[in-house]
Amino acid sequence: MKKVLFFLINIYFFATPLVSEENFNLKLLEKYYSAENISKTEILGYYSEYKEKYFQNKNIENLTNYIEACTLYSTLYSSGQIPDFKTEIESLNEKLQNELNNYPFSSEVLMTYADYVYSEFSWKKDTTYNIFVLPNIYRKIINLDKSNEAALVKLALWYISASKYSTSNWNSFISKQESKIEKLSNPDKFNGYLLYSMFYMKKYNVEMGMKYLNKARELYPKNPLTFFIEQNYKNGKIGW
Repeated sequence: MKKVLFFLINIYFFATPLVSEENFNLKLLEKYYSAENISKTEILGYYSEYKEKYFQNKNIENLTNYIEACTLYSTLYSSGQIPDFKTEIESLNEKLQNELNNYPFSSEVLMTYADYVYSEFSWKKDTTYNIFVLPNIYRKIINLDKSNEAALVKLALWYISASKYSTSNWNSFISKQESKIEKLSNPDKFNGYLLYSMFYMKKYNVEMGMKYLNKARELYPKNPLTFFIEQNYKNGKIGW
C-alpha cells in the first residue's frame, strides 16, 4: 500500500504547464488523475523519443523535454512495472546533473528538474539528497524569477509536510501562497487542495481542511487519494 501511495503522490505532485511540446505528458498525467490505466509502452516510447532527440541536438528546449520524459520514466519504475530497468533508472539523476552543468540556470529548466527530483521519492531508499536539494531548487528559481508563482506555491506545499501549529514563519508563507493554487493546472490544483487540507487539519481547522479535501474530490472523483486521506483523518492521522 505504501508503494502505491507514493506512486500516486509522485505523479500527482508535479504536473507540467500546458504548452505544445508537453501535450502528451499532460495527457498521461490526466489519465493518472482520472484513475485510468496507462500502457507502459506509451511512457517507454515517450522517454526513448525525447532522449534520442536531445542527444542528437543538444539545446535547452530538448533538454527540458528530455527531463520531463525522465520524470515519467522514473514514475513508471516506481509502479513496479519495469523492474529490469533498475540500473538505468538509478543513473538518471547523475546524467541529468551532468547535462544541466552545460547550460546557464533558467527557471524553466530548474522547475522541470525539480519535478524529476521529486519523482525519485517513490522508489529511492536514501532520499537525503532529494530532501536537501529540492527546497533549494525552488528558492533558486524564485531568486531568478520572483514572480514565478508555481515555484512559490510548490515551495509552500513542501513546507506543509514539515509544518506544525507552532511553525509560525512557515505557516505565514504557506498562507500567503494559498490563493495561487487556483492558477495552477488541474493536476497541480489537486495536490494543492490535498496538501492545504492537511495544513488546515494540522491547525485544527477541520472546516477548512474538509473544504479543501472536497475540492480535490470534486476535481477527480475517482482518484483514490481523497479516500485514503479521509480515512486517515478519521483514524487521527494527518497525511498520506
